[in-house]
Amino acid sequence: WMVGNGISALHAGVMPTEQRPTITVKSKAENKPISVDLRPFLRPEPVKQRGVSKESCQYLGCGYLPERSGEAQSPLNGRVVFQVRGLVEEGAILKSVILGHIGRALTDQQEATDGKYWGFPFHKRLEIYNQDKLLMDHAATEQVKEFGLVLVEGFFDVAALVEAGCLNVGALMGAHITAEQIDRLKFINAHVPVPRIGMKPAGRGRKGLLCCLSKMDLSLPPLTGTRSLLARGCRHVGSDHISRIREICPSSRSNG
Repeated sequence: WMVGNGISALHAGVMPTEQRPTITVKSKAENKPISVDLRPFLRPEPVKQRGVSKESCQYLGCGYLPERSGEAQSPLNGRVVFQVRGLVEEGAILKSVILGHIGRALTDQQEATDGKYWGFPFHKRLEIYNQDKLLMDHAATEQVKEFGLVLVEGFFDVAALVEAGCLNVGALMGAHITAEQIDRLKFINAHVPVPRIGMKPAGRGRKGLLCCLSKMDLSLPPLTGTRSLLARGCRHVGSDHISRIREICPSSRSNG
């Protein structure tokens, strides 16, 4: 361009260099910890209408984020918001960090405008929801050791099971498991011995999980259905919760 426009000239004997296309190297996706914590602003009332108590909301870090009158709003306002946390290792100590907030639409207008779920940039495929409680909450860890780990699809599935006393549960935040989530399972198993893994993703999600785990050398515990994990893990809860458990995992049965 400089030679063509008379700005510069080639010296004798110097050959023009070949123009090579620029190669863009994509950085590896990651969820970086954030400092924003919406838990102090979340209200449990609309979530209680779905059968999730204030105590379970506080345990999980979820609730309704009120709308702001007369102020600029985030699409998270007016939704049920779930805080997603991850884990970092600081030496031999595990530390919980906030990775993001995801809001569930409560109206058709919200869903049409910003989707059923909305959140700031966040890679769901890299995480397992509730992973910090599985490794850092003593009651949850004991249930994982004794009964195993239950994987479900969504946030409300986890909330309903926690409400029923089943703390040994995590969510894929979708119907399909990813290679990164399998790595998270290995991470969990390395810190807390998991005797078995039960699954309740729907249809192809369950088949995909079985396929992934069977084809790879994952060093993971054996797979099983959810019946024994939920029935034994929730044996101390009342019958009013059992029907909700069966909605999420129809194969589960109460042992009385």
